[in-house]
Formats: sequence, C-alpha cells, structure tokens
Amino acid sequence: ILGEMMAVASLEAVIIEVISPALVALGDAWRAGQIDIATEHLASAFLRQRLSMWLATGPQAQPVRPVVLACAPNEWHELGLLMLAVLLRRRRWPVSYLGQATPLPDLTRYVRDLRPNVLVIAATTEETARGLLALPEWLPEMRQHGRFTLTFAGRAYTLNPRLREQMPGTYLGDTLAEGVETVERLIREATPLVA
Repeated sequence: ILGEMMAVASLEAVIIEVISPALVALGDAWRAGQIDIATEHLASAFLRQRLSMWLATGPQAQPVRPVVLACAPNEWHELGLLMLAVLLRRRRWPVSYLGQATPLPDLTRYVRDLRPNVLVIAATTEETARGLLALPEWLPEMRQHGRFTLTFAGRAYTLNPRLREQMPGTYLGDTLAEGVETVERLIREATPLVA
C-alpha cells in the first residue's frame, strides 16, 4: 500500500496524510482493546524501518548546524519524532536523530558538543513530559540568547495544554505539519544565510 501511495503522492504527503493518522488509529485501537500489543508492535516496527530508511537516504543537507531530535528520558514512543526527522531531512535540513529514551545527562553532553540550531524533545505521556521540567538544570545555557532553541512536542502536550505552559522553550504545535513549519522557521531565524 505504501508503494502504491508513493507512486501517486509525495513522501511528505504519505507521512502526513497516511502514516501519521494510521499510527494514531493503531494507538487508539490498542487502547480500546481492538488489537493486541503484538499487532501494534508489528505495524510500528514496519513503519520504523521505512522511516529510518527514508531518513538515511534523504537529499544532501544544507551546510548549517543540525537539528537534534530526542525522546524524553523513559519515552519509548518515537515514531512521531522520527516522522518529523524525515520531513526535516527531506527539506534538506541536517538532522541528528537520537531516538528513544535519551537520558538528560547524555543529551546535555551531546548538545554541548554538537551545538545545534534547534533541539527538539518529545514526550507522549504526562510522566515523561514532567521529567523534562528538569532540563533547565541540565542545560542552563539554553536561557542564553543565541545558543540554541529548545522546542518540544508530543501527545502529552497536545492533550494537556497546562504542560506546555510549564515547559521552557517553544511548543511545535498540535500537528506534524505545524511542527515542521515551526522548526524550519526557527532554523531560518538562527541561520543568517541559508542556501
């Protein structure tokens, strides 16, 4: 089905209009007891493999500092973040994708070494989102103008707007398309000359 879709639609459209809604439907079906966890895992593994392939085979990136994408500590739901990484890469932005359950000490070291334009961190549950409230303690330099822009996204913030108010940084929006546009705008603001 994905192959057929790719013949008539762009990869971006397939991700935003087919894969993203399919993942939401899978999660809802699992929560409702309509499918078991094995079925959900099989579908997720299939889509993770495709998304990883598309991320690795994206067009040549522009010569700017990268976007770092990571899931919150103890956050294992990565497919929304992986879709965002693929879409940014398709727009030729350099992406450093860290994936699931990234501990804050490791994320801190990585961000300090790499010096990205934008850091995207994702959380799907309230518990993992609340764990990110400690991020300013680990990265006090994020408060300094011009270092990098902290952004956050995920189902936890979509379902609970109060969490957005507590989290430092920029909320990427309720949809994948909004997230791509917001990150791209922030990169352009941080980068004086983009090819």
